[in-house]
Amino acid sequence: MNKLEYQWKLLELKRYFIMASLLKQVPMFSEQVDQLWHEMLMFTRSYADFCTEFMDAMVHHEPAVTRSDTPGARAWFDWVYCQLFEFTPYSSAIWGDFFRYPLSGDIQKLIVQGHRSELVNQLFHARRTQEEPETAQVVTYLIEQLQRSANLNEKELSLEKTGSGTSNVALLMASAMVYYSIQDESTYEMHMESLEQDIFPREKAASSSSGCSSSSSCYADHSSDHHSHSSGDSDSSSGSSSSDSSCSSSSCSSCGGGGD
Repeated sequence: MNKLEYQWKLLELKRYFIMASLLKQVPMFSEQVDQLWHEMLMFTRSYADFCTEFMDAMVHHEPAVTRSDTPGARAWFDWVYCQLFEFTPYSSAIWGDFFRYPLSGDIQKLIVQGHRSELVNQLFHARRTQEEPETAQVVTYLIEQLQRSANLNEKELSLEKTGSGTSNVALLMASAMVYYSIQDESTYEMHMESLEQDIFPREKAASSSSGCSSSSSCYADHSSDHHSHSSGDSDSSSGSSSSDSSCSSSSCSSCGGGGD
């Protein structure tokens, strides 16, 4: 790969590592990112030094033994990714389409119940949350955003769409993902497609700045679906999926991990 391609893939791998440090389970949804990770693993001493410097902990790669369809895991990945990072022109080319699946019923139930301790224990890296103030701060922020989105109504969501919040389309779509997952999962796809059609052309024309607001890659219509398959193991974060090297969509992750 050329230098620029390597830089973008390394950025996304670092983002994956950050997510693995926060979440209980993180399937891998990009074959391109996973291939780069495999190359790093070949140089064990350098990889260990990198993990210590970047994460202050070893990030283990453990392939899954079994595969199972978990589109809800991809939805959760999408939502967290959008809360933590700005989209680049290559985000969707590397990870595949975002916002295609509703949150799983289990996550919906946790959000509606609103018990912070259960949300932390079920979704996040509980031990690191207890031991590291910075991790606890980020997890608190994510939980607040989940609950805020769940408590929106149609009018408030509409105001977000037409107001200043549309400067970041990814965050608006993430709010809508939570809202429509909980309110009516059976019509999730219809609502999200309608919202995308309403806001994306305007955002594409409005700005060429960084982030999701001007990037067609956020919602590019790629050639194949991306169902996630995860088999999370404790204290690990790994996986693989299928995508091609230019403008691809992720397919089936074959390993997962992260968390306690």
